[in-house]
Amino acid sequence: MLQKLTYLIFLSLTSFLISAQTVVGIIEHDGITRDYILHLPTGYDASQSYPFVYNLHGFTSNAEQQQFYSGMDITSDANGFIVCYPNGVDNSWNVGWTFGSNADDVDFLLTLVDALAEDYNINYNRLYSCGMSNGGFMSYKLACEVSDKFAAIASVTGSIVPSELEACDPIRKIPVMQIHGTADPTVAYNGSSIGAPIEDVVNFWAENNVCNLMPETIQIEDINSSDQCTAERIQYTDCDKDTEVVFYKIEGGEHTWPGAAITIGVTNQDFNASQEIWNFFDLFDLNGAIISSNEDVVQPSKIQLFPNPMSSYFTMSNLPIDTKKVTIIDAFGKTIFSQKNIHGTSENISVEHFATGLYFVITEGEKTRELVKFVKQ
Repeated sequence: MLQKLTYLIFLSLTSFLISAQTVVGIIEHDGITRDYILHLPTGYDASQSYPFVYNLHGFTSNAEQQQFYSGMDITSDANGFIVCYPNGVDNSWNVGWTFGSNADDVDFLLTLVDALAEDYNINYNRLYSCGMSNGGFMSYKLACEVSDKFAAIASVTGSIVPSELEACDPIRKIPVMQIHGTADPTVAYNGSSIGAPIEDVVNFWAENNVCNLMPETIQIEDINSSDQCTAERIQYTDCDKDTEVVFYKIEGGEHTWPGAAITIGVTNQDFNASQEIWNFFDLFDLNGAIISSNEDVVQPSKIQLFPNPMSSYFTMSNLPIDTKKVTIIDAFGKTIFSQKNIHGTSENISVEHFATGLYFVITEGEKTRELVKFVKQ
């Protein structure tokens, strides 16, 4: 039950040099004080309705760590959605384990979004949930129990408790994305007492959504050969209610968030999990696939930087064909580099004289504006 909601707001300079808001708040639920971090995207306009994404932390982790590790604020700013990082009780989510939280986290997350909607313009047809490890388990629990509330979910290094998988009976077909490494030492790829085998989980959702069970498999370009792993994208289509199931299988990948600037194990750097999750979410609302009649809508590009991290230079590839300008800013919003007259879909840029740290590349065109982060070593 909701009893109280308070929050603090502070401003931070964003990659597009427009103030974004980060909200640190508390909420009373079932007699327990819970807290969260909310990020409003660059240029937030209360007169417009925004998609809303939960990004749930792993077991023993917390909201602040998940915000920093996943880097999803950057994706939020570049693509215009609200992202919320709640904290679980005792740094855990109640997903059916015999340990960890006993809180009613499904009701908590539904209650929290309702409370936030009193102050922010949230599009209820576009609620999503993703998470790392225990947060991925929790996102699956939402899909099993309240699929009528969430348009799509994604799990990174998470699974479903075996008994929960047997009992899972969604009332709606729901798009699902799974990202998992075959060498994950925490949530085993082949299953354990805490989590079902990952391929069983993916197959469950493909069958639940009545998909074509002969998926299309695409090998992800190995743009970073030093990350000790490779990835492939396994996509189940022709599903009921215009849904999909997508599985990023990372050969040799460990218990990590692909694309993360911080390496805490074998971390795939051939794609960015936060951006790929949003690209997937952006295809669906509660009614199924989003079909736009606006001819000017441009899907997010898959700009790639190599190497990343880098020391002297990098190559940008897969630039949108309408790119006219490339700008690089530092973590404080200061413009470090700007170049116009971009020709073609790739560009080499020297960073030899840049200071060590985190930077953002912004590409701008007539119909596109994209953002990619990189680390200068």
